[in-house]
Amino acid sequence: MQRAKKLLGRIGRHISVRRLLSITGKQLVLPFYHVVSDEHLPHVANLYQYRNTQQFEHDLDVLLQYFEPVSLEQLLKGGEKPASFQKPSFHLSFDDGLRECAEVIAPILLRKGIPATFFLNSGFIDNKGLFYRYKVSLIIEHINQNEISREELNTIQALMPEGSKQLKDVVSVKKLLLSLGYEHQFVINQIADAFDLDFGTYTRQHKPYLTKLQVQELINTGFTIGAHSIDHPNYNKLELIEQVEQTLDSVHYVREVFQVPYGVFAFPFTDSGVGSQFFNKMYPKGHQRLLDLSFGTAGLKQDAYPLHLQRIPMEDYPSGALQAIKSAYMTSAVQQSLGINRIKRR
Repeated sequence: MQRAKKLLGRIGRHISVRRLLSITGKQLVLPFYHVVSDEHLPHVANLYQYRNTQQFEHDLDVLLQYFEPVSLEQLLKGGEKPASFQKPSFHLSFDDGLRECAEVIAPILLRKGIPATFFLNSGFIDNKGLFYRYKVSLIIEHINQNEISREELNTIQALMPEGSKQLKDVVSVKKLLLSLGYEHQFVINQIADAFDLDFGTYTRQHKPYLTKLQVQELINTGFTIGAHSIDHPNYNKLELIEQVEQTLDSVHYVREVFQVPYGVFAFPFTDSGVGSQFFNKMYPKGHQRLLDLSFGTAGLKQDAYPLHLQRIPMEDYPSGALQAIKSAYMTSAVQQSLGINRIKRR
């Protein structure tokens, strides 16, 4: 995947964004991030490379050079169909509801006049819990800062799921930790206990998530909010009943607690593998919709369900927004030529 992105990026260097827009006919792009910070964030740093404020502002300047910012309200104006735009447009969003959304990101967006939507995990607001991947990052942070003994390696090995590869060194430990999923949360907590790591203490001291007050302040200053599940599972590993519960419970929480007149949802991780049964429940024909809009992470692909829109994961492109936009448009152009630019749901 990364190799293909690099190849498309190299080809895209010689094609202007405006040319790519005309080739694909796609006027709307939906870039999204998780966090922006000039600080080292131990709960994030070992998972992906996030932008610092200077890099983020440069990204915004690139987006503003080619696209007009639009609000969630403008996206929702389409009603039963997604809103269409005559000019190249973008709507920015941020997943996971991290504290930096209010303290770092929002002030920059306000200064530049850019609207945005922040997607929240209802189980983590007010630092009530911690995403399991952030727990993994904290364990890796501890490993990076401390010499791990053979005895500790054996302890970790004994706690790993049955069939896990043999842990030979620190590199193999980190790799295996990063492979643990939502279903392995008990294992993750046991490994933390072996290292005397207290996630509750970390959330109380560092407060990685937004508080209800901060979310309300974002709304008061003109930003919009949406749901991002209860506690960030990978949907393609959930039963349908769990997918529906995670979605509707988190959407209901956001609507009721913050009294917003819309219900929008962004899939955690990816919407890949989520079937038509789920979307038929969210968007039943001839009945009231349970969601106004939903969002995936497949770039510029068109979905079988028109009110389910795809976004561009900007942190997958460390070189910046221009690389991300060009790569997304190049991918779309190739997919369109091959007739594979539409996501089908089974």
